[in-house]
Amino acid sequence: MSVNREILRLAVPNVVSNLTVPLLGLADVAIAGRIGSDVAIGALSVGTMVFNLVYWNCGFLRMSTSGLTAQSFGAQHWVECKRLLVRSIAMALALALALLLIRNPLTHISLRIIDGDTDVLALALRYLNIRWFSAPADIALFAFNGWFIGMQDSRTPMVIAIVGNLINIGLNIFLSIHLGWGIEGIATATVVAQYLSVIMALSVFLWRYSHRLGRISLGDCFDSNSMRRFFSVNGHIFQRSLCIVTAFFIQTSVSSRFGATTLAANALLMQLFTLFSYLQDGLAYAAEALCGRYLGAHDFIRLRSVVKRLALIGGVVMVLYGVVYAVAWRPVLMFFEPTQAVLDVASHYIGWAIAVPLVGTLAFLLDGVLIGATQVRTLRNCTFIALASYVCMLAITIPTIGNTGIWVSFLIFMFMRGALLVKPTYKMTSGN
Repeated sequence: MSVNREILRLAVPNVVSNLTVPLLGLADVAIAGRIGSDVAIGALSVGTMVFNLVYWNCGFLRMSTSGLTAQSFGAQHWVECKRLLVRSIAMALALALALLLIRNPLTHISLRIIDGDTDVLALALRYLNIRWFSAPADIALFAFNGWFIGMQDSRTPMVIAIVGNLINIGLNIFLSIHLGWGIEGIATATVVAQYLSVIMALSVFLWRYSHRLGRISLGDCFDSNSMRRFFSVNGHIFQRSLCIVTAFFIQTSVSSRFGATTLAANALLMQLFTLFSYLQDGLAYAAEALCGRYLGAHDFIRLRSVVKRLALIGGVVMVLYGVVYAVAWRPVLMFFEPTQAVLDVASHYIGWAIAVPLVGTLAFLLDGVLIGATQVRTLRNCTFIALASYVCMLAITIPTIGNTGIWVSFLIFMFMRGALLVKPTYKMTSGN
């Protein structure tokens, strides 16, 4: 199979999986609207924001599992592939248990910080009291999805995501509207759908992989050397992810200083970046799988070929997005139904927002390459330097050019994330 076909075989299902996330969010909002009040929509927004702030920070488990499994796949260490899934599931359950133990103080602190409408927060609390119990399934799916991607199988996570979200929507309608459970029905539907998705993932593993990969013992899964490396890789990726989350938090915090309209305009323009990330993440996942595989097999010729083709395909995607946004940015933003005042402010900064995906392409792709190679210490260090550059640029530009400084600084952050990874990527693909 050609390199281009290999990349597309892995990337396209990942893109489809990513797109199911906002589609499910839109369905939840539509169902909340049918419940009968704006309070339900606001409560759903607050509840999902609080949950996702914690949940998405556990995404490091998917990335570490993907890279480590891809390398074992490339080296044809089938038993180690199976051990990695056991380790990842064990860590997922440990993280979920810790989250469940602190869910009550975490919920109350988060809602107190938000300090919104009393009715909204009360309803959000009812949502979160149920939603937290999906944590074991949510985090376990990170482990399963990362493992399937590392095994060069992107179709299974895609099918699970589609079927799971269809179940979620169906249960939402039945529980929330037909049975009248309201926002508790939305939360319950999500919890049930996530556990059913885990059952689907486990069934696929047992059916397609378990017997092919050989027998293992739990003692071998948790030997000290393997666990030390496993925790090290996860720790570095977590710190890298925390730097990125911090950058987005800082952007929102600084934007709020310029008033509600500017804050809303910046958030709206960032949706262009989010839409772009769904496609580029698909390529990054393909990079994790293929680069880890060929590095594990010590096939540096194919490794270099994959990186070059990924760069070419990523460049094409970058240009297409730039053209579409330059021509049709207004209709895209109108999809989110902004007020005219917010749209007017957004129009002043649209050029910067269009530039972000153009500058960020390299960061997405090389992140995937180095995660697949598990060169995560380097990745963490470069991301930290990029974050420090971002903070320094904000301090310099905000007093002089105001909100434009936020966009200039964010462009520098994305540029630095990519540029700092070029040299480590070149050394890695050269076999050094």
